[in-house]
Amino acid sequence: MKHSLPITYTRAKGMRNGPTEAERKLWGALRNRRLCDLKFYRQVPIGPYIVDFICHEHGVVVELDGITHSEDDEIAYDVKRSLYLQSLGLVVHRVWNSEIHGHFDDAVDGIYSVVTEQPKKERGEMRWLPRSK
Repeated sequence: MKHSLPITYTRAKGMRNGPTEAERKLWGALRNRRLCDLKFYRQVPIGPYIVDFICHEHGVVVELDGITHSEDDEIAYDVKRSLYLQSLGLVVHRVWNSEIHGHFDDAVDGIYSVVTEQPKKERGEMRWLPRSK
């Protein structure tokens, strides 16, 4: 019997293959522990959502927001999504695409500050990770 992956995993893989310009630029600063040896992952499924970037070790999600995130329906969706992620013990840090393009160093410094303000998590505290069978 063949098991198929949940749709969020398939969508996440597609999103990793087609990043926005802001995602590509930020990933260049976060990948391979380039930001002070912090390990980040990108386009990670968590429950029904896919987060842009996550540092599991500190429980911080980094979301990049473009212009569409200023519409009322998108703001409501983002609030619902953030509340879900926070219910799992995650901290959600939002960065505007314009910050990535216009104030990149400040945006990266802000991410570093938010991540390092959070204590390191033990694996058992990472309620957002899939459970082993």
